[in-house]
Amino acid sequence: EELTQIDHLAQCMELDKERVLENVDIELKKAKKEIRRKDKIIEDLEDIVTQTRREQSEGEFERNRFSNQLVELKQQNEKMEALVNFLEDDKTRLQKKVETMMAAGRKRFAVRVPVAETRVMFV
Repeated sequence: EELTQIDHLAQCMELDKERVLENVDIELKKAKKEIRRKDKIIEDLEDIVTQTRREQSEGEFERNRFSNQLVELKQQNEKMEALVNFLEDDKTRLQKKVETMMAAGRKRFAVRVPVAETRVMFV
């Protein structure tokens, strides 16, 4: 009878062991599934980081390109302003020259008119 009890206990222990192993197997499968899910999340996040870095790099490239264009446009603007100032100064100088020539021409004309009138009178 004692052997029967020991045999019964051994069978119970074997069943318990099988149940424990089945439960462990189920838990392992769940854990593996969770690991695969988290690996996928990590992979997706790494893709996002890679894409974000690429976009950041492209953005920095564009920012540098626009910055260079801005510098070039500022330089062109300064040159244009210098040219406009030069042309305005030249215009003022030429206007004064024309006014001086016109004034000199009026004086000559004023002097010639009486001479012309005198000729007309004597003809």
